[in-house]
Amino acid sequence: FGVVSDNARIENLGLIDPNVSAVGCAYVGSLAGECRGTVINCYVTNAKISGMNHVGGLVGSARVLSDCHANGTVTGVHNVAGLVGYVWDKVICCSATAKVAGDNTVGGLTGWNNGRVAGCFSAGTVSGEVNIGSLVGINDLVIANCYSTSDVNGYDQVGGLVGAGTWDSVVTNSY
Repeated sequence: FGVVSDNARIENLGLIDPNVSAVGCAYVGSLAGECRGTVINCYVTNAKISGMNHVGGLVGSARVLSDCHANGTVTGVHNVAGLVGYVWDKVICCSATAKVAGDNTVGGLTGWNNGRVAGCFSAGTVSGEVNIGSLVGINDLVIANCYSTSDVNGYDQVGGLVGAGTWDSVVTNSY
């Protein structure tokens, strides 16, 4: 899906071996580029996803993801991650095992969290230039009960869990 509307609900859907190449494009993911609705219990296996901004293994930009997981390779420039490039509401009980590479705001699970990430984990490798985190590249709000075992490589604002946090950033019970 390119864009999923506000009240839409995608549930119990899996994708195997998707290859989405949208170099130079924004809002890129295997399931949806931009999801304004809710995604529940969906997954992607062996994804190969590439784009420019808001790039994720499952969804490029999302409002709500619950009980989802992604596995594969994801590359982009800004807001790049194994599961979702940018989240503005919540990601609950999700995971990503991926090789993720980008320039700015890159994470194993989500590139930029502007909501709540809870009960999630990531594994794999994460690399980039600035705001690079094994779980989240930039955290604006809340991360709770999460962990990551991803290897991380970057040059500025690089963290074992979060690359950078804003003034409102809260991280609890996570490692």
